[in-house]
Amino acid sequence: MHIKCRGGLYPRSNVERFPVPDEKVGWSVEYENYKPVYHSASSLHSRPWDPEIEEKKDWDRRFRKFFSGGKAVYKGYMDDHRNTDNAWIESVAYSFHDDTGATVGALSLNPGDDAVGVQWADITPQLKLYVNHNQKVDEAY
Repeated sequence: MHIKCRGGLYPRSNVERFPVPDEKVGWSVEYENYKPVYHSASSLHSRPWDPEIEEKKDWDRRFRKFFSGGKAVYKGYMDDHRNTDNAWIESVAYSFHDDTGATVGALSLNPGDDAVGVQWADITPQLKLYVNHNQKVDEAY
C-alpha cells in the first residue's frame, strides 16, 4: 500500500483515511481491526485516488503516443575525432514534431552527467551541432 494511502485526508475531501501502521502493510498480514469508512460522496466518484499517479499515467500515454510517431532520418557511421581503427561512433537520429508544444515542449529539461546544456531546438541554419551532425540534419531536411 502506498505510503500516501495510509493516513491523512483523501484528496479533495475532508474524509480521514483509516490509519495503517507499517507492520500491517503487507498483503499477507492479517489486520482484523481494519474497517475503513465507506465513501459514497459524489465528489469522490470517477476521480483519481492519487492525482500524482494519474498524472504520471497521463504523461506515459502521451509520451508513448508521441514517440511512436518518429521518423528515422539517419542511421550509420558518424565522422568524429574520437573514432579510431578499432572503435567508431554509429548513431540513429529520429525526427519528432511537437507542433503544439503540448507534449515534449511542456517539459523542462535538466542536464545530467552526459547531457550538458540539454535543450529543445528548432532546426534552423544557425543551429550549431556537434561534429558532422549539421550535415546529417541537412541531408534529412
